[in-house]
Order: sequence, then C-alpha cells, then structure tokens
Amino acid sequence: MEVSDQKLLRLIKNNNELAFQELYNRYWEKLWHISSGILDDEDMAKDTVQDVFINVWLKRNELHISNLNAYLYQAVKLRCFEHLRKNRIHRKLLDRVATLLPRNDVEENINFNDTRNILSHSLQSIPPKSLAIFRMSRDHAMTHREIADELQISTKTVEYHISLSLKRLRQLLAKSSVLIITFFSLFH
Repeated sequence: MEVSDQKLLRLIKNNNELAFQELYNRYWEKLWHISSGILDDEDMAKDTVQDVFINVWLKRNELHISNLNAYLYQAVKLRCFEHLRKNRIHRKLLDRVATLLPRNDVEENINFNDTRNILSHSLQSIPPKSLAIFRMSRDHAMTHREIADELQISTKTVEYHISLSLKRLRQLLAKSSVLIITFFSLFH
C-alpha cells in the first residue's frame, strides 16, 4: 500500500528517514528529467535535484507544503534558473576580463594548435566504441538517451563509455602537460 505524500511529509517532520527515502525514491527521477531538460547538463541536473531534497530535509519543520509534486517541481525549476543566471553572470565577467587583457594572437594560435594536436593524439588511444560514443556526445551534442536509442544499448553503457573516454583523456592530457612544462622549462 502506497503512503500518501501528505503522510510522508508528516513522517518527515517527525525526523523519519525512511519516509524521506521513500519521498526521494518517488520523485528523484522525475525531477532529474525536468532539471536535465532545463540545464542540458546531467551532472548539474543531479546536483540541482540533490540540493532540493537536501533543502526539504533541512527545512522539514518549517515547510508547509500542500501539493508536494508542485512544490518539488517549482523548487527544481527555480534552482535550475538560478544556476543558469549565475552562469550567465559568470560568463559575462569572464568576457569582460578577457577584453581587458592584452591579446597575443600568434601565441594563442600556437597554444591552440598544440592543444588540438595533443587532444587529437589522445583521442586515438581511446577504444573505438568508446570513442564513437564520446564523439556522439561531444561533437554531435547528443544526450545519453539519444545515443543509447541510436546504438540500441542502455544509458548506463553510454555513461560507462563516456566516463572511460574522459578518464583516458584526463590521464593522457595530464601526461602531455607534464611533458610540455618539462620541455619549456629546458629553455627558460
């Protein structure tokens, strides 16, 4: 027998962690889909939903919620829009700082080409299936669900391959950075 949302809220106000877990299980995935649709970033979407649930737990004695579904939906939407606003402000500040700094186009082009070559070389060492999935995600901006549907695999498999690719890239880029720093330190 399923417990009503109002009953769960009453139990949560009495510090019942099992009731909170039930609430979380009942709404997490739905809220994550809403959040990821707005933010277009799976990790940020997960963090946003987590923040909403943490807030519910921390303010459980202060909250007076008549429609839990509507409350959680609104809370996630507001958190998403706050994040987007902060990101936009942060981006504007970075753009302003960039306009104030002197530019050296020749050096930037050399750095860009070096980085692109290192990245290209690093991508070659990723297993072909992982690389194909990684490129679908990054080059074609496909969601994990879209990739899974197209390749007829699970989203968990997609996440695994992207995670594997990112881990491999980080390792190789870290090694390359050490080599580049060592190389340049020889001349200075």
